[in-house]
Amino acid sequence: MRIFLLCLGWALALAGGAVAAAQPPETQEPPEAAPEPEAPPETPPEMPPPPETPPEMPPPPETPPEAPPPPETPPAPETPPEPPEAPAASPSDTEQATDETAAAVDAPGPPAARPTVGRLAGGVGSEALEAEEEPEVPWRGSVVEYRNAFGIRNLDPYADLTHNPYYVMALSFRPRWWFDEMLSVSARLDVAHELTEPDDTTFSYETVLQDLYLSVGAKQLVTIPEVEIHVSPDLRLTLPTSKVSRFRTLVMSVGPGVAFTRQIEIGEDSELTLGYRPRFTFNFYGDTTSQRETPLIPGCISCESHFNTGVRNAPFRLWNGFDATYTFLERFGVAVSYAHVTDWLYEITGAPPGPEDGVPDGGAASVTQEDPPGVRFYSAFSFEISATPFDMLEIGIGWETLSPQLSDGSTYYNPIYNRYSQAYLDLRLQVEALVEEMQDL
Repeated sequence: MRIFLLCLGWALALAGGAVAAAQPPETQEPPEAAPEPEAPPETPPEMPPPPETPPEMPPPPETPPEAPPPPETPPAPETPPEPPEAPAASPSDTEQATDETAAAVDAPGPPAARPTVGRLAGGVGSEALEAEEEPEVPWRGSVVEYRNAFGIRNLDPYADLTHNPYYVMALSFRPRWWFDEMLSVSARLDVAHELTEPDDTTFSYETVLQDLYLSVGAKQLVTIPEVEIHVSPDLRLTLPTSKVSRFRTLVMSVGPGVAFTRQIEIGEDSELTLGYRPRFTFNFYGDTTSQRETPLIPGCISCESHFNTGVRNAPFRLWNGFDATYTFLERFGVAVSYAHVTDWLYEITGAPPGPEDGVPDGGAASVTQEDPPGVRFYSAFSFEISATPFDMLEIGIGWETLSPQLSDGSTYYNPIYNRYSQAYLDLRLQVEALVEEMQDL
């Protein structure tokens, strides 16, 4: 038994030694295999070609440029990594310029938005926009005027042999309608009521209706480039709605006129406007003489009734007017004007001249001149200071003198101040501003 166990132990020992001898070589081979796994790291360096392939991938990035049409839509933020290409897309839509001109093409964008900013800040841009908006209000320039006037010389009760005070209130309607920035039509109708004792009315304290004026004109139809003078023609039609015109047998008057104006800017908030306004009027009468002589003492607003100082009517009239207006601080103004008026009378036929024609006596023996005077001369002067406290209200204070050139004693009247001079206070309501205020309510 012992011998069997010894043999079995010896056999196991030999088997264990054989197994141990066989294991070492296998364990040594793995360390040699370690260098072999180093070969695969060598292969990764060989892999750079695949990174080279991504540079070959630009064709797909080129495809996104094909997608700029969608980028133009809100999805544009999806292409933020390609901002340089975005400016290239904008010039292609406008002028298809190069990358260098792209900035120049993009630059006009902001100026296009400047008018809105300029309108808020003021300046040339805002003025241009306002000028474009003005035609949207066709009734601009319409005015309703309320006047209080009195004779200046009447303040001195001893100025004339007979004291005859004069105080009148008048309401003037002056509508205007613009078809565009140039063409417009307008009208004027005055209603007057003298508070003192009148001298030229049928009844005491009678309310008198003046003539109706209808006009059509073109504002700044032509501009002379070198001197910047604006030419504005117009045509005026007068209808005899007053008693004085009907007594003169006036049928109608047609007066073409033109205004030459020159505007001169003085500083930022002031402007000087110079004007020359000639007008030639054709008067159509039923008779060559009037049915009523004009009173010597004035009692009117426009003083048109006192142009006829005799009985003969005047078929033609020439008005040469000069004026200057200075506005400052956008709210104040000073205006002065002077006009020389010439009337050509009808010729006298079938009767010798009389005192009303400048001849002392109607007898042929006493006639010392070949023909009676066929022309009358008048002068018109006005001066006014105005202020605009509100957009809808303008206040004017001034005086005007509209009188014959010669007095009763054949002496020349002072064209600025004489017995026909009147001081006045005007309150002018601007219809355009009134309508705007009412719309804001």
